[in-house]
Amino acid sequence: ANLYKNVGLYEEAISCFLLSQRAEEAENLFELMDEHELESPKVYCLKGDIYKDIKYYEKALLISHNKYPRAFRSLGRYYYNIKDNEKSLINYLKAVEINDYNKESWQMIGYIYYINKDYQLSINAYQKVLSIDSDTLIAWSNMATCYSLLNQSRKAFDSLVCALKLSSNNWQLWQNMLVFALENDEITYFINSCLKLIELGHEEVLTEPI
Repeated sequence: ANLYKNVGLYEEAISCFLLSQRAEEAENLFELMDEHELESPKVYCLKGDIYKDIKYYEKALLISHNKYPRAFRSLGRYYYNIKDNEKSLINYLKAVEINDYNKESWQMIGYIYYINKDYQLSINAYQKVLSIDSDTLIAWSNMATCYSLLNQSRKAFDSLVCALKLSSNNWQLWQNMLVFALENDEITYFINSCLKLIELGHEEVLTEPI
């Protein structure tokens, strides 16, 4: 952060200070910025992060003519944190209208659709996440759950296979695999799930009804 500060890259320095949870040092940098720098959408979003006040995100959208996706993402996160999923979803969807290559936005969209029980829309969003980063464990795992809830057991199984490739010591995933493997007559996966659960110290799962 100080390196950016010393060369006058104040926006980058503020971002680094915020990541380090040094909000007061970040706030002090506003005093070093000229009027033109202070009137940028990014600076208003940074102020929103520091002061926890959505009026700064709204100002960022105003001066950018609603073309700054970071401000929509920040509003989406704000509304999600106060459990207003409807407004959160609206803002994340607006963010991807401007920039649809943002993993965070699509991940949140997928999760909110999942909460709302819009499982196919959730799957669509998670597929977008995976098109950006195919190694996103939560996307594969949540897609498997959504497919299962839509009674698409084969797709649930295939998604869980991909999830386990990324997290082979996650016992909850192996527990789910017991069910999906049985439903799809994948006996090898069923046996491997049993063995892995024993290896991971969760053999009690095997005594539960499937």
